[in-house]
Amino acid sequence: MLSIATASLSAILTAQFMYGIGLAMGEPILMTALGIVLDLAKCATPLFVLFLFSQKQYASALFALVLSITLSIVSFSASVAALEQGVVDSQKNSTAYQAVSQQIKECITQVGELRLLAAKQQNANLITKSERTLEKVELLLIRIDDLY
Repeated sequence: MLSIATASLSAILTAQFMYGIGLAMGEPILMTALGIVLDLAKCATPLFVLFLFSQKQYASALFALVLSITLSIVSFSASVAALEQGVVDSQKNSTAYQAVSQQIKECITQVGELRLLAAKQQNANLITKSERTLEKVELLLIRIDDLY
């Protein structure tokens, strides 16, 4: 059960890595399929090594062993790269979220300050200035909606 779970996780990570490469190349489906095939081959080659060794085909068994090790190294590297990319994407999303949240807070603070200013201007009978200030509030509210 553990072997199946590990092989499945490895296949998923390899497919994600190859999908990312495929997006850059313009062929995401093809590269994903290639990644899955290579990962399946990685799982099957140890059986070929044992079979060839039992048939006393030592040169072929050695070639299959080198192939198996190479596929395992490539798969491991792809899995590590996919995990690293996931962490980087998560950090970027978190940083972007924090930046937008900060902008929203600043706009809300400005709205409060402008409303107080508009009220003071109305009390001082500066109606035209008060209306212009309230127009700025409306623009900030639209910006806040856009940020959300």
